[in-house]
Amino acid sequence: PHFNAGYGAALNEHGIHELDASIMDGSSLAAGAVCASRAIRNPIRAARALMEKGDAVLLNGTAADRFAEVAGLAT
Repeated sequence: PHFNAGYGAALNEHGIHELDASIMDGSSLAAGAVCASRAIRNPIRAARALMEKGDAVLLNGTAADRFAEVAGLAT
């Protein structure tokens, strides 16, 4: 495997980097997650923003990337 998509990440079977992240607040049970993101620099920040401000719990692919862009996160 190739490990050049970011620290702790690997390329998918098509040679494209896709990153995932999830977060949960144990006291309130609020959660947020992004998966298969190709453009978010720090997916955990997008997951946290989704937990705090989003209407969904999980966003995938281009939806996650768009959410991060609208939220003003680095892409």
